[in-house]
Formats: sequence, structure tokens, C-alpha cells
Amino acid sequence: MTREGKKKFLGQYQEYRQAIKQRCMQLQQQKSTLSQDISLEFNIAQREEELKQEVADYNDKCNEIEQAIQTVPEIFLQTILRFYYINGLTWEEVADETGYDVRHIRRLRDEALDTLQI
Repeated sequence: MTREGKKKFLGQYQEYRQAIKQRCMQLQQQKSTLSQDISLEFNIAQREEELKQEVADYNDKCNEIEQAIQTVPEIFLQTILRFYYINGLTWEEVADETGYDVRHIRRLRDEALDTLQI
């Protein structure tokens, strides 16, 4: 996989986390609706199961990304990837956290991507 493909793969982590939050909010709304109208119980129960499955699927995808990051041999390079792709820091914030220049951090990111196994 190309470097760009790996960036895209890793970048999906935040999208998946956002989707999980949305699905959990939908579950809460479903439960609220159920308490207001018991006649919707079957439809809500079915939708609740669908939402739970979607959350489980998104969690699996997040775990795949986390496992891929663990394939990078150097811990510091894993940390850089985690700061940006998992924790959602900007490259400037990653540089501040690590004490390195942003350009150097991006070079290290490229090095990490080159060793990343997907």
C-alpha cells in the first residue's frame, strides 16, 4: 500500500470514533422514544440491535488501525502516529509534545508509514 493509502487508512480512526459517538447518541434517543411510546418497542429493539452491531464494527476497525500502528518497529514512531491519528493532535501539537520541529516530525511520520504493515 502506498504512503497516501496508509495515511487514508489511519485517518479513518477519527471518523470511526465520531460514528461510534453518533450511534451511541442514537441508542440513547431510541431508549427515550421507547419510554414515550411502548407501541414502537419492536422497531426500536430491532434498530437498537443494528446500532449495536454498527458500533461493534466501528470498534473492530479502530482496533485494526491500532494494531497496524503496533507493527511499526520503533516505539517513538508509533507514538507520533498515535498522537496524530488516534488522539487527533495537529502536527504542531505533536511537535510540541515531542520537542521536535514540525518538519522533522513529518519526516518521522513518513518513516513510520514506510514501515507500517497493513
